[in-house]
Amino acid sequence: MAAGGNAARTVKVLFAETSFGSLWYSGAITSTMRWLESLAVGVYVFDLTDSPIMVAVFLFLRWAPLVLFGAWIGVIADRVSRKAILFGGLLTMLAVSLVLGLLTVFDLVELWHIGVGAFISGVFTSTDYSTRRAMIGEAAGLERVGVAMAFDTGTTNGTRMLGPAIGGFILEFFGLHGAYFLGAGLFATAIFLIWRMPYRQTRPAGPAPKVLRNLVEGLRYARSEPIVLGVLMITVIVNAFGFPFGNILPVIGRDTLGLSAFPVGVLAASEGLGALLGAIGVGMTVQPSRYGKFFICGSLVFLAGVFCFALSPYFSTSLIALLIGGFGVAGFSSMQSTILLSVAPPEIRGRVMGLLAVSVGTMPLGILYAGFLADWLGAPTGLALVAGQGLFLWLLAALYWRRNVKPLPSVETNS
Repeated sequence: MAAGGNAARTVKVLFAETSFGSLWYSGAITSTMRWLESLAVGVYVFDLTDSPIMVAVFLFLRWAPLVLFGAWIGVIADRVSRKAILFGGLLTMLAVSLVLGLLTVFDLVELWHIGVGAFISGVFTSTDYSTRRAMIGEAAGLERVGVAMAFDTGTTNGTRMLGPAIGGFILEFFGLHGAYFLGAGLFATAIFLIWRMPYRQTRPAGPAPKVLRNLVEGLRYARSEPIVLGVLMITVIVNAFGFPFGNILPVIGRDTLGLSAFPVGVLAASEGLGALLGAIGVGMTVQPSRYGKFFICGSLVFLAGVFCFALSPYFSTSLIALLIGGFGVAGFSSMQSTILLSVAPPEIRGRVMGLLAVSVGTMPLGILYAGFLADWLGAPTGLALVAGQGLFLWLLAALYWRRNVKPLPSVETNS
């Protein structure tokens, strides 16, 4: 109880910081749209094409920019205003949502329009690790970064529940244009919050170094720190072999479980509910010495949940499998950024977070791989094979972690 009380007091202190509150609200708003859009576009494309591989292609476009631009944006964010990058990205997303909404209303939208919009959304998502999350680390400080990241990740996980449920409801009862217009409203709210937010960024001293040199320095640092390398390895495994389940979920929902758009959204939301409840538990018990345990065990629980979901023939057992998997997501995702921000020196945090964005960006490759297997072997078998491979690779990474990574020292939290 004492740990939970300390966490609650720390959250109150964090919200006293205007910058943290605005960043948190902005993240909650944009993350809701991210998951809403992913579900709506996936169901819409599958209904039009009846092809798992086409769903995979569109979600690939949505997440590919993390690989293409994640590390580069991390380098740039160390040298220019993170607030300007975030503000410009929100403005762009507002314009994209309005244009796609209008095209849909006037029945002018084509699949390639949706593909371009998905790619631009992915570019915006690739800035989050190096801008908004890095700014949260700056606002919270080292002593409170664990609670701050757990709270922010818990909110993100809550939107993983809220976004798909809203997306399925809107798509079924209002159509795709409803999703885009709602997104425009959400992005406009986030723009207002970030515009009024005070922010002063600490930039590295000296002339701006070469981008490629910075990337090499980030990779060199990761190789020298086993805990950083371990985080990046497990992040690649979970994102390439676990999170692509979202690509296959609309296919399993319609063809295996016989669901329409709204129940598919509810099914996707169950994973978000588990992640939200798990994040609350993480936030109440988090201590630096436990960061690694939450991260490692959470990744295992999530991969196991996806594997069980793939084999489930019933809606009820599918809900339970994804709910339990969501608990694992909470430990994995909240500690992912926390560990890196805790160990990386301030002058290279942007580069390290950029490497994290690239690691997360391996998900598009997993999406295409899962889509190919689903098209070839059937959705349940293909997803089970992908998740099973992820569990095997997790075992190898866990052995590396046990042999090379030392727990982080405890840090007293100032409330």
